[in-house]
Amino acid sequence: MTTCQPAAAKYQQAFMLAGGGHQYAALLGRYQAIIDAGIKPDVLIATCGGAIVANLIRSISDAEQRLDWISSEEMHAFWKSQVSGPGNKLHKVLYSALIRKMNNSVSDTLPDLFQSWLFDFSNAFPTLPKAYSGAPDLVTIGTQLNYQETQVGLESYSEIFSETIFCNSRSAYLLAEERSTISVLSEKVASKIEIYTDIVDSIAMRISVADCYYYPPVEVCNHEFIGGLINLFPIEIAQALANNVIAERKPNFDTHFASPAIKHVFGFDPQIRLEQFHAQKNVTWLKRIDSLNNVSPENLSIKKKIQWLKNKINLEVGSYQNFKAQVLAQYHAGYQSTIKGDYYTL
Repeated sequence: MTTCQPAAAKYQQAFMLAGGGHQYAALLGRYQAIIDAGIKPDVLIATCGGAIVANLIRSISDAEQRLDWISSEEMHAFWKSQVSGPGNKLHKVLYSALIRKMNNSVSDTLPDLFQSWLFDFSNAFPTLPKAYSGAPDLVTIGTQLNYQETQVGLESYSEIFSETIFCNSRSAYLLAEERSTISVLSEKVASKIEIYTDIVDSIAMRISVADCYYYPPVEVCNHEFIGGLINLFPIEIAQALANNVIAERKPNFDTHFASPAIKHVFGFDPQIRLEQFHAQKNVTWLKRIDSLNNVSPENLSIKKKIQWLKNKINLEVGSYQNFKAQVLAQYHAGYQSTIKGDYYTL
């Protein structure tokens, strides 16, 4: 005799932590403002840099301790330990970017995402505690590569990527019938979403932040994975999981580097996807934090610098004092923008 498994109940409140780059501390500030306003998300949906913040939220319950951790000397040492990857050849990087910009087309061969990355880190990512009792659940977005390194350069075909979700069994149940929204925009993306419930949060985080061309892919369970660029704004997933969703508005994509690269690899225009995201209804929207873009490049604690004589791009990290000041400024910008009510519901 078999028994039917009871249907999993939807979550009440989802909070999306989408992207963020090196400004992810603002997401932590926004989360704390939401908590202080009396809203307690019971599930987090994270992509790219947002996955770092989501793991931090699940691991440390105290707000001050979270802020101390994200602005710690250990985090500064991690970012400072960057090393150049095999793709960090300035002339090749600039030439490839120029070709992608001029052609504005989808790659007709299988792209090299295995040996084209710019940076890696010699230090391990600082260890976080295990999730505390009562922590919100977590859904992390990544990308599964459906071809091998030996196939790079061969003629491309459909469904070479799969949108991938790392989550617990409850979320997996709720998402079992979901299909990738991105597959409607690109034949390079499979309609079936790959769901993994047995990958630890720290590995899922490492996968989600491994954006193609920036960081090396991650091999797990005999598959290669890259970051969450495949779906930076997984609003449909959030709505399938929860009755209420909080998300933040995002700026337009850079048309010189980001948009052409994403279209070249994944086969869709990310600006069109962003417009789809912003058009969603029944979402509590947080307004953009424009103050984050007012920091002059020379005052950024983490910045790219072209080294012409060495023919490479360097990821420069300033002093610890500068790093901590920047993290705190980002955190407080996120907090103040949210706590004063810069949000609305459609």
